Amino acid sequence: MRPTARIEIGAALVIALVATPARASTTEQHRGLMIAGQVMKNDGKLLRARDLLVSCRDAPCDDAAAAECAEIRRFCGAQVGETSADIPSVALRVVDDRGWPVKDANLRVDASVMDPAPSIELDPGHHVFRATYAGASGSAEIDLAKGRRGAPVTITIDLRRTVPTRPTPWPVYLFGTLTAVASFTAIGFAIAAQKEADDLAFCKPACDPAHKGLFVGTTVTVDVSLVVAAVAGLATLVTYLARPSRAHVVHVEERVGP
Repeated sequence: MRPTARIEIGAALVIALVATPARASTTEQHRGLMIAGQVMKNDGKLLRARDLLVSCRDAPCDDAAAAECAEIRRFCGAQVGETSADIPSVALRVVDDRGWPVKDANLRVDASVMDPAPSIELDPGHHVFRATYAGASGSAEIDLAKGRRGAPVTITIDLRRTVPTRPTPWPVYLFGTLTAVASFTAIGFAIAAQKEADDLAFCKPACDPAHKGLFVGTTVTVDVSLVVAAVAGLATLVTYLARPSRAHVVHVEERVGP
């Protein structure tokens, strides 16, 4: 029998079970669940087959057909154990580019959305895993055989982002320090020049010539300090504004960690 035909028969049996009228015996329902479970199992749909067989095993029997129904239930119970042993599983890990586990990643297995879990049971066959987090994504594929348990699957999501930065170069600190020193020097000598000017005003017209020379030297120092402060300040501003841009690699979320 073709696989598609078996699936269609299984689906038809399940629909028939749901639509069974109330007068139908539980034996008929159990037999339908048993056949549907077997069809799904033979077609490799082990997860669905186990669900059907568990329903067959756990559903109660009516009194009129208790013997036959009980035999079907025992058969379904045995098939549940065999089917469960055949169901493969994967040990899934979602990590970032550093190998750290990614928390709260969105996971899709084939076409289904699933919650991340350490172990995930799947039907045998080829499966594609996709995980997304913070706008980044990663994927992995695996071929699962019957009975393979804990097959390792690792999805790596590259969470690195390159952002431009403009670090402050050392000349900015040099020119800034020179600006500060020259400014404080100008202030100090300006105070001294004001004191010399007051002394000269008090001693006129018989001032000591040395006082006049000291006043002139102080004012010249103030002027030179102001020029140096202005030039150094301008150099500081130009050097800061012209600093180059560099690429810096960062990770998008701090919630990602070991």
